[in-house]
Amino acid sequence: ILSSSIFAKDQFLMEMNKDVIPSIDQRVVIPSSKLDDNEKEELLTKVRNLEKSHKVVLQILALETISPLTIDEALLIAKDKLPLGKNEKEMLVLILIAFEQREIKIHYGASLSYSKSFQKNLIANTIVPHLKENKLPEMIKAIIADLEKHTKPIIPLNKPRLTFDIDLKDFATLNVPFDNYRYYLNFLIFLFLYPFILKFFKSGVFTPLLTSTIFSVSTYILYPDFKTIILCFIIGFLMGAVRSLNSILFFLSNSDRGHKYKINSKRYSLWVTKQEEIIGGGISGRLDD
Repeated sequence: ILSSSIFAKDQFLMEMNKDVIPSIDQRVVIPSSKLDDNEKEELLTKVRNLEKSHKVVLQILALETISPLTIDEALLIAKDKLPLGKNEKEMLVLILIAFEQREIKIHYGASLSYSKSFQKNLIANTIVPHLKENKLPEMIKAIIADLEKHTKPIIPLNKPRLTFDIDLKDFATLNVPFDNYRYYLNFLIFLFLYPFILKFFKSGVFTPLLTSTIFSVSTYILYPDFKTIILCFIIGFLMGAVRSLNSILFFLSNSDRGHKYKINSKRYSLWVTKQEEIIGGGISGRLDD
């Protein structure tokens, strides 16, 4: 009960003395006697640049006195009076300076992860020495420099701009027009010869070399372009390789034709003739069928 009553009393006193903290409508709130308008405008520009480049919301609040409030109470009231959203408060660095009380208090937002040594050095090595010499503009510039040094900058993403100015005529144009019949004639010749190659040439290891040679030579005669010759050589090789692979798979799937059988003490091989195949195992037909 006693602790609750003390807490209620403190809250009541804070509410009664909220006017000690003025309304905060700028990032730098300092008595006019200690800072002229030109210096203040320069500092505001630097604070805005810090917020743009590093997303750090720096708020300087320097007051002549915070009496009868303590520095902690004054900091709480100042936080409540700041016109900031949730995301901005998480990136907030609020520096409260009370000249009469000779006290300094800094609040860091939840999303800022500065080391304890940095927080101590910011007060001991940056703020206090400048206050002793009464150099407020230099102090704020030094604070901004320290924050920039210890905060990762925000790298803007260059979003590609979508453009829809596409000419359908250019989109549908071939690299080589149909008028240049020599470019396409070798393809037609090869497609015409390919069934004859399959019919009259026994497939084997040299089939890819044969098809690629025919295709590339016809290309060299009709359209002597190095890139086109290489392309046709690869296409012919692949088509010949498909033929050879098909024969190999057919052989493997019918490998039982190589078995030999004994009938009436005679050996018959299924590799010989159709008549012997009928006698030897009842399997007829050529191996290539």
